[in-house]
Amino acid sequence: MTDKEFDRIVNMLNKGSVFEKAKTLRAKQHLVRDNGDNLYFEFINTDFWCQNEFQVTHQITMEGKYKNRYDVTLLINGLPLVQTYILFGEAQHYLKLVKF
Repeated sequence: MTDKEFDRIVNMLNKGSVFEKAKTLRAKQHLVRDNGDNLYFEFINTDFWCQNEFQVTHQITMEGKYKNRYDVTLLINGLPLVQTYILFGEAQHYLKLVKF
């Protein structure tokens, strides 16, 4: 994938409201590649959800308009889709269950 193609895909994700972005994540996408070929893809496989790649990370810092550090981030196919904070008591409990 070329840098221009990647930029067009990022642009797809940056367009619209939160609801339109969620729709983009679920829908099948079309991209005309730089060489003229058609590429059809989806960010999240909603038909066979278990074929997606799930990752859980902790202590991720995101910088944009503001700088935020989240306790837990869930990535689906490399996209950070769920970010949350955990209260101290809950963190101690979950760290015993899941050893990072």
